[in-house]
Amino acid sequence: MIGKSDFSIPSQPNLVLIQVGSNDMSLDNDVGNAHLRLAALIDHIFDKVAGVTIIASTLLPRGDGQVMSDRTKIYNDNIPGIIRARQVLGKKITYVDFSSSWFSTADLATSDP
Repeated sequence: MIGKSDFSIPSQPNLVLIQVGSNDMSLDNDVGNAHLRLAALIDHIFDKVAGVTIIASTLLPRGDGQVMSDRTKIYNDNIPGIIRARQVLGKKITYVDFSSSWFSTADLATSDP
C-alpha cells in the first residue's frame, strides 16, 4: 500500500481519503495484521505531507459470506484505536464508520424489475 501512495506525495494533497483493506479480506491476506498496514500507511502519509488531513474509513459490510464478514469485522474494529492514537498526537485525522447500521447488504438480494 505504501508504494502506491507515493504516486500522490509530489502533489502534497491537503486532504487524503483512505479506504483500503478489501483485497486483504477477500484474499485472507494476514487479516490479523491488516490494521497495522493501514497504520503504517497513515504514518507514511503524515511523514511525507505536511499539514495533511486524513479521513480513513472502515470497510463496507460484506455480502460474500460470513467468513468475509468476520474478517472485515476484525479489521474494522481496530481502526478507531489507530485513529485515536494519532489524534492524541495532534494529527488531523478522523474516520468514517461504513460498518454502521446505516449501510447494509440488503440490496444485494434484490434484483431490478
